[in-house]
This record gives sequence, C-alpha cells and structure tokens, in this order.
Amino acid sequence: MGIYPGAGSGYEAMIWLVAGKGAVMFWLEIVALVAAILLLGKIKGSSKGSSVVLGAVLALAAIYLVKSNLLQTELFNPLLNLPGPVMFGDTGSYLPSLIEIGLSVGIISLGALLLSIGLNKLNLGNSNTSK
Repeated sequence: MGIYPGAGSGYEAMIWLVAGKGAVMFWLEIVALVAAILLLGKIKGSSKGSSVVLGAVLALAAIYLVKSNLLQTELFNPLLNLPGPVMFGDTGSYLPSLIEIGLSVGIISLGALLLSIGLNKLNLGNSNTSK
C-alpha cells in the first residue's frame, strides 16, 4: 500500500481499516500486539506465570484480530482483482504472480529463521558442548 500515491482501491481499503468502520478492531489489534510483546519480552527470571499466560492470551487474541481484520477488509474492499497474468485461451503454462512468489520465499525464510533460532536456543545444532 505504500507504492501508490494515495489513490485507488488500496487507499479506500486502508482508510476503511485505520479511520473508518474497521478502525476500532484495527487499533485494538495493535494495542493487543504491543501488550503481548511487552508481557512476553521481559528478561528471563523476572517473568511471572500470570504475565506469561496473559501475554499468550493477548497474543492469541491479536492473531485472531489480525485474521479478522484482513478478512473484513478484503470482503468490503476487494484488493486482489488481478491475481496473475491473463492467460490467452484455456491452455498454457501456469505462471505464479509476484505475490505468490514473495509469499513462498517469505514462508521458507521464516521457517529457516525459526529453525536456526530453535537450534541455537536448544543447543541442538552445536557438536561442541562445553560445560
């Protein structure tokens, strides 16, 4: 949404989400995300069980709100009216759009990052263990 100069269907969807009828749920989502990050991002040892549970519940609520807001925005303001290149005729090879390619690369990168962080935190990837 940052590429266009403030016009078109993307602009209408963004205004609906941040300042229109969808604004309450959008800002509630942002507050829930920030609160969950603050509760779960405390230094080790100083976190209490109740703050971890509250942070996890807030994170789950924020994830639900993200999904709900994306769905509501897409239903009221269709954004993807051209998902890929136009095929001439019914036959031809499939060519994924840039959104599909970017999403695939992003998911694979996120998986690699999570694997790397998990192996590092659990000390599973190190063959040299010094105690």
